[in-house]
Amino acid sequence: MGTAGARNENVHREKQNEATRAATLYMKRGYVGDREGAGSFLAAEIVARDHRPLGGEAAVGRDAFLEAGMAHQDVGFAKWSGTPLEIRGESLALVRLEQATESDFTLPYLVVLRSDGAGRLAEIAIYDEVDLARAVEDLDRLYIAHEASPSAD
Repeated sequence: MGTAGARNENVHREKQNEATRAATLYMKRGYVGDREGAGSFLAAEIVARDHRPLGGEAAVGRDAFLEAGMAHQDVGFAKWSGTPLEIRGESLALVRLEQATESDFTLPYLVVLRSDGAGRLAEIAIYDEVDLARAVEDLDRLYIAHEASPSAD
């Protein structure tokens, strides 16, 4: 299911929070085929929405998300890198991810991440790399809903 010799690239350290740390650990574990270890960085009811034109339906729940994530390896993605672009509080981040095959075909995209306060990813939204404005809007909406209000968890 995974590629044992997959190269994992660290997320740049200058912008980090709980969401970026959880995503980094998820990717590191997932890219060496450690499904259980990767799953430990996902909330049980994680929701992942892919807003790209061919994105499909939302993945809801840890098992559905793991299946979708591990499918990237099955089609040949063996390397990854991530660059945090924006951080909102401790639980929200916008990251530019790039996955690559061993022959250096790359797939860049943007990901809005929300963690649950316990070191696990709770929500993920994926965007085409050119859809930065929409991704930032989503990040700001989540910040207002989850961190900016006095009643936020």
